[in-house]
Amino acid sequence: MVEEYFSTELGRLYLGDALEFLRGLPDESVDLVLTDPPYNISSDAKVVMKNHPKQKRSQDRYLTYDFGEWDHFKTEGEYFRFTRKWVREVYRILKPEGNFVSFYDSLNLYVLKKIWERLGGRPRQPLYWLKKNPKPRLRKVDFRVAVESMFWGAKSEKGHIFNWQLGQQDNYVVCAVFLNKERTGHPTQKPTPVLEPWIRYLSRLGGLVVDPFIGSGTTAVAAERLGRRWLGCDNNREYLDMAVKRLRPFKSQTKLEV
Repeated sequence: MVEEYFSTELGRLYLGDALEFLRGLPDESVDLVLTDPPYNISSDAKVVMKNHPKQKRSQDRYLTYDFGEWDHFKTEGEYFRFTRKWVREVYRILKPEGNFVSFYDSLNLYVLKKIWERLGGRPRQPLYWLKKNPKPRLRKVDFRVAVESMFWGAKSEKGHIFNWQLGQQDNYVVCAVFLNKERTGHPTQKPTPVLEPWIRYLSRLGGLVVDPFIGSGTTAVAAERLGRRWLGCDNNREYLDMAVKRLRPFKSQTKLEV
């Protein structure tokens, strides 16, 4: 069951299953789907951050790589089947000139590309977030992860929304991992400036942006700032409450800004 959780003049937030939410949207009604789905990379591994010997009052900290129940699948096959189902719905709801942008595990980005091609879509350039302050690696066996990848696909070979009149835009955004003023506590929250360029260029002013895995509401916040209508869904009340807190200031705003 999908139920409305919160609304503004420009958008609506829903509580429920992402696939059920997408299936309830009309064919060819959306300008842009911009989302950050489960990566299936969570694990039970824990890392101990030892206290600094010169800081006697500090305590050891335990960091986990478990982002939440929503990021666990029994097998890789189950995860890819799940991905095919929701991406198929994304393709259906996009307008012929619509765009699809999704964060995804860099090692499996090819999966989205193959799914999109088989549906009839056209893969475009990969997009990137370059992190100013990537998290340190604690195991001392590899490099810091300073780049996150996004898949970008157009629905049709015949053309897609691209607001070239805004000027040249690189296919990457440089931004800090956390902007303190908008930090919510969501384990995989993305900063708003990382999403805004893709919304500007790949949707129309007043057009509809959809995020079926909206989490703490970053896509909705970015859409509100840029004058796009939006719809978002998540199955976690705690995350939706984070989103509501961020969206309340937009409740009575109706002005569209470029």
